[in-house]
Amino acid sequence: MDLKFEFRNIEQEVYFYHTERNGCFSGGFNNGKTYVACQRALLNLLTFENYRMAICRKVYKNLRATTMQTFFKVCPRELIYRHDEQFGVTILWNQSLIYWMHLDTLDEGDARGLEINSLLVDQAEEVEENLIMIMDARIGRWDGAKVPQRLLDQYPNWPRNDFGVPRVPNYSDILCNPFESGEFHWIYRWYHPDSYEKDPSYFFIERETDDRLGDPLTMAQMKKRDEEWQTTYYKGQWGKSKSQIHLVTPASVIDPDKVDPVTFDQFLQIVRNHGNIYRILDHGDTSPTCCTWWSALKYKIPVSGGPSLWNEIHVCFQEYYVPGELISVHRQNIFDLSQGLSISADYADPQIFKESAQKGGAMWSVAKEYFDEDEITAPPLHWIPADNNEFATRNRINELLKPSSRVFHPITRANPAPQIYFIKRTHSYPVGANRIIIETGSQRRELVGSLNGKSIYSDDRDESIVDHAYDTLRYYVGQHNKGFVEKDRIPPQRSFARYNKLIRQIKRQGLMNG
Repeated sequence: MDLKFEFRNIEQEVYFYHTERNGCFSGGFNNGKTYVACQRALLNLLTFENYRMAICRKVYKNLRATTMQTFFKVCPRELIYRHDEQFGVTILWNQSLIYWMHLDTLDEGDARGLEINSLLVDQAEEVEENLIMIMDARIGRWDGAKVPQRLLDQYPNWPRNDFGVPRVPNYSDILCNPFESGEFHWIYRWYHPDSYEKDPSYFFIERETDDRLGDPLTMAQMKKRDEEWQTTYYKGQWGKSKSQIHLVTPASVIDPDKVDPVTFDQFLQIVRNHGNIYRILDHGDTSPTCCTWWSALKYKIPVSGGPSLWNEIHVCFQEYYVPGELISVHRQNIFDLSQGLSISADYADPQIFKESAQKGGAMWSVAKEYFDEDEITAPPLHWIPADNNEFATRNRINELLKPSSRVFHPITRANPAPQIYFIKRTHSYPVGANRIIIETGSQRRELVGSLNGKSIYSDDRDESIVDHAYDTLRYYVGQHNKGFVEKDRIPPQRSFARYNKLIRQIKRQGLMNG
């Protein structure tokens, strides 16, 4: 049968023909992503005999009412040998098979037993990251699919496995709408071009709502919604939400792979050897433990056509982020990463200083465990309680991230420039910052409601957003917050406070003379 697939927009066509193993089609409502994904799935199912594919969505009623119905619009009925809706299976005449899977009741054990060639997940933003990781690992497990002889004749160098058997193509395709948690969501981190974690081999494309594919009155209503709602659901962009607390611009991120190696090495030496070095800790028992290394730097930089100027910046140049380890391991690792550095001070979450347990007949704390030398042989670390006043430091962080005319960029010499910098983790610089960049940009205010599509936020930070690395930024800035220092007030004449102060001065003078 000759199937003639038609594309309503260029994004559909590009997505249909992409060859990367992992692909994502993101965007606004009604942009044609489900339709073209079903076309792409049908092409593989018909081309390769006995091909197996899982088409998934979190809730079964949504899977049946949307994704399944779209697939049957694309697939002619005469190609279907059997469709069993009760067991969620569709078999085509060439023995290719579709598993229709809803993921709200699927556990990790069921996912581990899956044997498929390809995976398609609709509305993937609703699905948990860990479940997607397990299902992705099951792709290519089914070895019963066959490459037709006509393709082997046409392409003599067709890929084969270690046993010489021709391999069918395997894909993991996801469809999604932008998610409100933005940069912290796994789809953004894995696929979006602006993500610091994006795998370069992953395919990503996005498109806004296609007005031609929907009801005109519905399209008109969508355009009346709040601007932020339109950005997410009509324009289909993973943009910055108004709930976002901090904006980490590219100017604050120094990528060692994009800087001249000699220039970067010289700057790193200045950071490590000429700044005041601080270690900041956020300890986690069940959650990750994070330590960041900061350099409070004041140094002279040459300026073309004029005298050298003082540059005052703060640089996060190392990050340690490890879950599920003992304090002895953290102590040793942090000590090893600090070799060659002169540490000015160590600050930590004040919660670790609370003595909530007993040890040896005395009250004990996590902070004491970090410097105990009796039972732990790893080098001791002595921490100082950090300032945990979030509202006092939140604005200060934004002030430091905002470009200032008093600051020159340490690499490009651009002016104005921010005062906070993060040296990014790369293959050439594996100890650099990663989680602190992501988590700082991901922090947002708590959503309390909406009005005509406009989200209403409180001043409180959303506690569901991971903040282990971000907290180290708060603690560091809290210790460097240049607040207003109130001058001593002079008590009025003939007041008790005035006489009391005079008496203390006389006593102090007498002690000095005596």
